[in-house]
Amino acid sequence: MINFISPHCHIQSLDSASTPEAFVKRELELGTGHITVTDHGSLGAARKVYDLAKDAGIVPILGVEGYFRDDTDSILTKHGYPKNSNGAFTTAPKYTHITLHAKDQPAYECMVRLLSKADERLDETLLKLE
Repeated sequence: MINFISPHCHIQSLDSASTPEAFVKRELELGTGHITVTDHGSLGAARKVYDLAKDAGIVPILGVEGYFRDDTDSILTKHGYPKNSNGAFTTAPKYTHITLHAKDQPAYECMVRLLSKADERLDETLLKLE
């Protein structure tokens, strides 16, 4: 039997009204031995899920659903997507999703540092798009 590990769960977000406790309970019912958490652009539920998972004897896999946009994308340039005077694509997709999971404590700490700087980078990006 193959155990399925939830690859992508958002806790109490627009994607899910479920609670961390409900997710842990369901993972225990499924017998996967693991639980993931990948909140939208934050690690808001990470600590709670970590604590609940440890208490339940399952492995927590902490992560984040991030967003990125590359205004130097050669494919979009090749296909003629226009750019504004600041070099940002004006009609291309706003962003792409990526799900990242921390392999260990140093990786988690790195994720925390990067997300802590995200607001600054977002503000700079939004100014470019105007």
